[in-house]
Amino acid sequence: MAIVVDQARSWQDYKKAWVNGMKHLHWFKEHRLFDYSREEELEDLQRDFGKPDNLFLVAKSEISRKIIGVLGIKLKGKTGIFRRWEPAVPLKERDSGAGEALIEEGFKYLRKNGIQKTFCMLRYPIDSPESRLWHINLYKKCGFKQIGPAGVELLADLSKSYFVSHRIANFDITSCDNFSLEDLADFILRAYAETLEDRAIHGWDPLVSNRDEILRRLQSTREGKFCFPQPPDCCKVALVEGKPAGLIGSFIPKSKYWPPFGVIGPLGVFPEYRGKGVAFSLVMKMHETLKKYGCRYSYVGTPETNEGAIRLYKKAGYNPVFKIINFEKEL
Repeated sequence: MAIVVDQARSWQDYKKAWVNGMKHLHWFKEHRLFDYSREEELEDLQRDFGKPDNLFLVAKSEISRKIIGVLGIKLKGKTGIFRRWEPAVPLKERDSGAGEALIEEGFKYLRKNGIQKTFCMLRYPIDSPESRLWHINLYKKCGFKQIGPAGVELLADLSKSYFVSHRIANFDITSCDNFSLEDLADFILRAYAETLEDRAIHGWDPLVSNRDEILRRLQSTREGKFCFPQPPDCCKVALVEGKPAGLIGSFIPKSKYWPPFGVIGPLGVFPEYRGKGVAFSLVMKMHETLKKYGCRYSYVGTPETNEGAIRLYKKAGYNPVFKIINFEKEL
């Protein structure tokens, strides 16, 4: 089938085609706690439609001129970011070449506008791994490469989280405000990138393995420029005999679609202090803080290769709920 790809002009036509391309997906059909919300996604689409730094493409049959797929891309700096679960192509049109045509036209537009790379992410329920297959195959066919290992996202119901005192054995937990951003950047590097094993798990992620990137994120967070606010006591450092041994941070997203929740990260303990209960106590203390701010749930993510962290989170009351795969293509 011959495919023609154009930039979208009509919001109503685009919306109809987007719904038609998404309606068979698990998150569109079923309202699942903390999965994507079709109402929220549509609001986001309508807010961005036709605005600068956003690209909306439609694929049409050359003969019928019927829209058989759509693709939305956000432009952020030198990166083009595919919208969630896109391209959106109905099941019966997936063999038509519409997905490939949309992506290739997107690449042309991005190159023309000086974009250097594209990024996309698949986040899917652990109990529905088959939902990801068509998009994974499509991304790989179009030249995307997976970045790092798959991630695991875990969820804890804080109403079931038990309390552990913030002082256990010979260590205390204090506020990150007592340390400079440079100190905190060094702490994150020690916790995530000091050993060969740590670098094998986290070395692909510059936000925990590159000091300059860590400092930029810390500075943005402290200045309130990060995507969600971080209350002052949502960053803590563990002290063993008065010396820093690890740290934990969190932020509290605001959403009208989900019950109040906090997101934990980073969480890291220096290699010489592992196995002493420091990480577990940091998590329990953060649960106490999140509940103080009215959070009903706590969310956390880690690479699936980080087996020690996954065991820790399960011990702290978390259950694995989603997996994440990140893809990137240099243009």
